[in-house]
Amino acid sequence: MSASRAFEDEFVNFGVVDERTVERFRCDGFVTFPRSIFRDTKSALDAAHSAIDMVVRGENDTGRAATKLPRPQHRQGVPSTIHGINVRNACTFLDKIATSPVVGRLIAKLLHWPSVRLAEDQLWVKPPQATALTFHRDSTYFDFTPQEVCTLWITFDACLDTTLGPLEYCVGSHLWGDKRRGSAKHFFGDDNKALLMDAFSQQFPDDKAGSPIIVPVLAEAGGCAIHNGRTWHGSGPNRHLTSSRRGFGVHYIRGDAVFREPLGHLWAPYKQPGSLVVPDHLLPIIFRETREGPLGAKTDNAVEDHGILASHIHSSTSISSHVPT
Repeated sequence: MSASRAFEDEFVNFGVVDERTVERFRCDGFVTFPRSIFRDTKSALDAAHSAIDMVVRGENDTGRAATKLPRPQHRQGVPSTIHGINVRNACTFLDKIATSPVVGRLIAKLLHWPSVRLAEDQLWVKPPQATALTFHRDSTYFDFTPQEVCTLWITFDACLDTTLGPLEYCVGSHLWGDKRRGSAKHFFGDDNKALLMDAFSQQFPDDKAGSPIIVPVLAEAGGCAIHNGRTWHGSGPNRHLTSSRRGFGVHYIRGDAVFREPLGHLWAPYKQPGSLVVPDHLLPIIFRETREGPLGAKTDNAVEDHGILASHIHSSTSISSHVPT
């Protein structure tokens, strides 16, 4: 694969991603694309907003249901973030994003993965005055070997400042150790940086005056970010009085990953009896790079995309999961 190559098709366009972008991802633990990644932004945003309204109503256009339906809730009289899991099962548009082979190829480049498997997607609708989301790591929730996770996050509303409570990253935190694993029992509340600060103090016990560097993902509607599953991230409250923040997160793992026992309740329902192999029909591979050409000849350009096939393969099994994005 060449050092600089356009990551695009008729649906999305990330532009040229060169080695400087890859190096920034490896150093910071994330990379942002503040401009819309969609070829036709207006049509894509209209489709996204209609899709979100549809799944929040409990409807679908696929004949399948989301694993967890996003339902409006209130905590102490304040609207809380609406959260849905595997909503791509219920929505063709969100499924098209989650299974995009362009996304798979980009993730493979950023992490040097030989193949990319779709593990889970999540819908987040943060209504006006909704509280913050606790800083955490994604990787701690994934029972696979190797334990490598990558997350795509797309905003369907313009987040040009921090008013709507956009996603925030702690720069370089993917390089920290595991004294604080990054899991949280409660994901919503005012003190959303407590676990992060504890992890920082354990990583840098002699740095009494220092503090972690936190940056928001400021992007126009349709913009996105991609982060390493070990990167600490969260989001602040939505301080807007009338506008919601709608986002879609997709978690990916290596295509050659296998289950790691003992399996927690999030992934045990996926495991097939007597095997640690991850079933393709439940967690589909969306991209695989091969070096075997015809008759085993070595090539540099043999690439196998599985996005079209994967978009038609989904489990109807109901599996409860709580991996925040």
